[in-house]
Amino acid sequence: FLTPAPPPSHPWPVTFSSVCSAFERSLVRMNKMPRIWNLYLSHLSSSPGKVTATRRAFDRALQSLPATQHEKIWKDYVSWSLGCGVTSTASRVQRRYLAFDPSHAEPYGDFLSSCGDWSGAASMYARCVDDPAFVSPKGTNRHDLWMRLADVCSRHPRETGGAVDFDAVVRAALDRDGKEYQERFAEIAGVLWCKLADYYARAGEFGKAREVYEEGLVSVDRVKDFSTVFDGYSRFEENT
Repeated sequence: FLTPAPPPSHPWPVTFSSVCSAFERSLVRMNKMPRIWNLYLSHLSSSPGKVTATRRAFDRALQSLPATQHEKIWKDYVSWSLGCGVTSTASRVQRRYLAFDPSHAEPYGDFLSSCGDWSGAASMYARCVDDPAFVSPKGTNRHDLWMRLADVCSRHPRETGGAVDFDAVVRAALDRDGKEYQERFAEIAGVLWCKLADYYARAGEFGKAREVYEEGLVSVDRVKDFSTVFDGYSRFEENT
């Protein structure tokens, strides 16, 4: 009569299991109601060790709800994936989210860059700068997006070479007859020439890097840009 009850044999606490069971029963009849799904997913997300169960529940919610209500699920799905501790899961979830919200290319690029996936990061940044209608969810201007793309490609040429044709991208930006050059790139022409030369230098193509520096010296039309390219060329010659 006074013997303590044995511990439960199931791995989850009784309260957690009971709540999950109640949600599952309610979803049999109310699986088209996003509020129920949000409450259920919030409950699952509160348990860090249930990554697979939570991911499957998010997928079920997206399958059950109409596309017009997916926004109510995706924000929490992406936020959870970034905090679940599984990099591959976070990457796959964000890649899927891009089909729903293309403006997520910038945050996804930042995530890939933080994970060392330079090829994927360069692809995302290139996707941002190639779209004239792109609006950054972080409020980043196109100049800063260009510099992120240039930094990733110039520092990791071997990893990004198959994903982005950096030479073609930079030369298109430096087309002096183009309207975009006058509006966005005239003030950073010297920096872009140096980034392109650095891209080839880090790839081991020193002759090509030298040609880019020399082309930049005769192409720029501002003293500031000439000084930038000349200083970069001087450092390159000293180090090689």
